[in-house]
Amino acid sequence: MKNSIVIVLSSLIFCFSFINESPNEMIDEPVKLKKLMKEIYSVTESYKTAIILKKNIPNSKLDQSDILIAKTSKNKNPDHFKSVANNYLKQLSTLKKKQDKKSFNNMIDACLNCHEQYAKLWTRKINKLYIK
Repeated sequence: MKNSIVIVLSSLIFCFSFINESPNEMIDEPVKLKKLMKEIYSVTESYKTAIILKKNIPNSKLDQSDILIAKTSKNKNPDHFKSVANNYLKQLSTLKKKQDKKSFNNMIDACLNCHEQYAKLWTRKINKLYIK
């Protein structure tokens, strides 16, 4: 009985310890980061379609704050991670201004620069986004 109470109390303390975390700290959870990356991929596909059809790229529900949150992800080399994330944001900004094939492909390069270091599994899928 005492063991059960200790386990339940420990579990509650553990769960409540996350309540005071900011959204930036909570993104470190792999599930949330994976969800963010899927959203970025989906938005990038819509950008690709717009560029191919020579239309304006659509506004996305993602904004820079979502991507900046990803920069706080824990990893072995946080300075490098922040550097590649900032490069992605720079390329994204250029794409939104120029809305052309070269800017789009530069943004994909920025994606790959990060994923080659931190998530190689997805590089094959990202490579398919290039506009030829």
